[in-house]
Amino acid sequence: MIYIFAALYQELENLIKEYSLEAVNDSILRIWANDTITAVVTGVGKVNAGFAVGRVFALFPPDETSVLIN
Repeated sequence: MIYIFAALYQELENLIKEYSLEAVNDSILRIWANDTITAVVTGVGKVNAGFAVGRVFALFPPDETSVLIN
């Protein structure tokens, strides 16, 4: 799985469209995913980014081949 975290939606907008990512129902974060990519809007700041990584990894546990991109 490739996890991509960005502060703003505009940073992910083209990627979401290009790879036909589907919105994931989550009441806390804006998440889109398919079989190989998960994209997340974290909001600005280190605390928001750290929280988002923890939340997403709890929902979609990484394996030894996973990659995180910020």
